[in-house]
Amino acid sequence: MDLRLWDPALDFDSFLSLIRRLDASLSEQLAKEAFIKLQNRNQKVEIETLLANICGSESETIDFKVSMFKTLYIEIYQKHK
Repeated sequence: MDLRLWDPALDFDSFLSLIRRLDASLSEQLAKEAFIKLQNRNQKVEIETLLANICGSESETIDFKVSMFKTLYIEIYQKHK
């Protein structure tokens, strides 16, 4: 990924490009929901925030994709009820 903590915060297009390098199967809608959850007041995702949510102990990251999909599904499903 070639990210450094001091790199500028990511706008959505940069975030989407980066996330797709990690998981090409991730839809734009799910990436957008993740972006919304991680964005700061300037509507950008700080590198430190992104790394903190992707990296961590094995128990925190082993099923990151599954837990993220589950959380997003519940939130999206409940919004449309």
